[in-house]
Amino acid sequence: MLPFVAIVINMFMFATAVPFIRSSLDLPADSTSWLVAAYTVPNVVFMPFYGIWGDSVGKRRLLFSGLACFGVGSLICLASRSFDSIIIGRIIQGFGAASVTPLGISIIYEFTAEDKVGTMLGTWHMMGPVASTTGPILGGLIIDSFGWRSVFLPVSIVTAITLICLLLLIPKDNRRSQVSTIVRTFDWPGLFFVAGALTFLVFFISSRPITGRPPFRDWRLLIAAVGFSAALYCRERRLARPYFSFQHLAVANFRTATLCVAARMVVLGGVNFLIPLYASEVRRLPASSVGLIIMSHGAGFLFTMRLSGILADRWSSKWPPRMGLALQALLLAVLTVLPAEAPLALLVVCLAAHGAASGLSLASLNFAAMRDINPAETGSAAGLYAMLRFSGNLFGATFAGILLRYGLEVYESPLEAYQTAFLALIVAALVGFAAAFKLNDAVPD
Repeated sequence: MLPFVAIVINMFMFATAVPFIRSSLDLPADSTSWLVAAYTVPNVVFMPFYGIWGDSVGKRRLLFSGLACFGVGSLICLASRSFDSIIIGRIIQGFGAASVTPLGISIIYEFTAEDKVGTMLGTWHMMGPVASTTGPILGGLIIDSFGWRSVFLPVSIVTAITLICLLLLIPKDNRRSQVSTIVRTFDWPGLFFVAGALTFLVFFISSRPITGRPPFRDWRLLIAAVGFSAALYCRERRLARPYFSFQHLAVANFRTATLCVAARMVVLGGVNFLIPLYASEVRRLPASSVGLIIMSHGAGFLFTMRLSGILADRWSSKWPPRMGLALQALLLAVLTVLPAEAPLALLVVCLAAHGAASGLSLASLNFAAMRDINPAETGSAAGLYAMLRFSGNLFGATFAGILLRYGLEVYESPLEAYQTAFLALIVAALVGFAAAFKLNDAVPD
């Protein structure tokens, strides 16, 4: 739980700081989204790396190494004085934070009785909302008092404390480390192809900060993304231990749960990017109030995250995702029609309800995805699942930045620009809702 708390506090404190970084550095909306993308791309790409290596060299030492890297990135951001230096720090943070989700899930599976896995996953995920209720408020107060760079100081302190606790609290792996074997047999080209495909696809979607061309117009980037993807498919489907396992995607529940959770994260990534900017630029709120609004969204998770896991153990892994995604779409519709003069309390309630709806689906989807996976492959499967899950977060924030910039250029009212972006996110929620009807509780033959 402790590493999860560290990265979630960082995520929500940084979300509070984004409008003020944008204002301080005079960034356009699509360039602002790269503050998120610079962290999320390496975070997503390297999740399977940690999962696969954790199965071979030990999850405890790898989790420690990843979190130490995350701490170094946090210190670079703390000392940053330019957009480029923040991006470098965020890249290093993302590489280290990639270790937390796949290794956390696989550690839970390793040490938990089978009939308690759903509940324990829910408990583990519940620490995210706990951190998200303190991170935004603390971040807002710190920004108002000391400026946006100061939010990385408490993140660095929490990370240092967590590293000490990891050494003391997680049992040592008694298996012999197989570093030389994994270095020799690891699918390095697969990692390269995944990184290339994802990076060039994001570059194509949000090309203006990279090549100066409008979004979706630089066809060179799309050709590169397609080329890397084709090379990935041709190589990975033939390997016994690929970096990107198409064999895992052949498992029906894993494939469906991955699609659902990716759609959920598109919505969540878009909302997490848009709401701080909306609160600052439309509602004209100070950093402490922006933090309060972000906190209300995170607090909603607290009430349903563990409930989702309990329902998966006792009832079904199908219905919580269906209900959660349907409610996300409904509450986004409310945000789309909410006027700028609406009471602040109404916005807080709406965001808290949206957070609760998002939390309702997560542990159940994690349970459904991993249920039919071979126990010996939980690390690699969890890494692939986490990579595809957080790809949704990446694309949600990237699309939201593009739509917001377009709306601000086209509409006279900034409110209309934000409403258009919220409307687009409803489509993603409905895609996930439709896919959730293919989840199956039956035991496979």
